[in-house]
Parts: sequence; C-alpha cells; structure tokens
Amino acid sequence: MRRIIIFAVLVVATLAVGTGVAVADVNNESSGPQGSDGCKAIDEEVYLCSASLENGTATLELYADSRESVLIYDAGGFFKGGEIEQRTHVLDPGDRTTLELPVTVLENGQAGVGIKTDRTVYGQELQEADPRTMLPGEASTSDIWVATATTVSIFVVAVPISYFGARRMRGVIRRVF
Repeated sequence: MRRIIIFAVLVVATLAVGTGVAVADVNNESSGPQGSDGCKAIDEEVYLCSASLENGTATLELYADSRESVLIYDAGGFFKGGEIEQRTHVLDPGDRTTLELPVTVLENGQAGVGIKTDRTVYGQELQEADPRTMLPGEASTSDIWVATATTVSIFVVAVPISYFGARRMRGVIRRVF
C-alpha cells in the first residue's frame, strides 16, 4: 500500500511539472502582429526574431510594432570588467531590423547580449558554456593530480567496504523496506 501511495505522488508531481513547462512554452510564443511570426516577445512592442554569434560578433534581428528605441549591450563584458560595448538603435514600425555588436566570448565559450527597451531589460544567450569545462581556464598538472587522487581514494575506500560487507551478509536475507 505504501509503495502505491509513493508511486501515485510521484506520477502526480511529474504531471504537474510537465504541465507547468508546457504552459510556460505556450505563453512565450509570439501572438503579435503578422511580421513578428516566429519571434520571441521581449515586451509588448518589441520582438526578437533571431540571434546568432559569428567570429565574436552578435547578429540580432528585431521587429517592432511602433517606433522603438532599444539599447543592445555585451553581456559577457560584465564578467571581464571595464567599459561595456553598447549601441542604441531606433526600430522602425513593421520592419525587421538587423543589428550587429561585437561581444565578449568567455573562456568557457559562453556569450550573450542584453536588450533594453523603455519597458524591460532582456537577456539573450548566444552561445552556451562548454559542458566539458568544470573549472575555468586550462587544465594544469595539479588538476590532473587532484582528479587521479580522488579516483584512487574512492576505490581504496569503496572496494574493501563493499567486499567485506558482501562477505558478512553472505547467506543472510535482509529486508530493505
């Protein structure tokens, strides 16, 4: 009986989380004017249609319902410090406008831009961090020594404990629940 209750709670929780994600995805889609098809709404008037990164330059395609002033800036510059690259553009109503901005690509490969309108500040990730990098910077010999020592110590502790535990429990039936 206890297992059935736990299983039912897990099923209900999984369905609730899945429904919330589906609702969030539906609400993020643009239902704006015809020229904004396939674009993400930044606010009520401005839409982001595409964003890409090539050779350290971000290319954004924006659409606006009315004449709007937007400020785009290098989000990666906040991590490096110093003056942040930024540009102000006026978007014409009903047209898609392509904007370019040099951006900072961090050591882990991550890059992004910020888009500021009169009503909101929006962040757009252009390139995700490389999942293979756990620590910033290049791997050094000390990193390799630490990884090796950790692996060896896990085996030195885990193997004898599991061996002697299995020997002690040989022939004994134990109830888990």
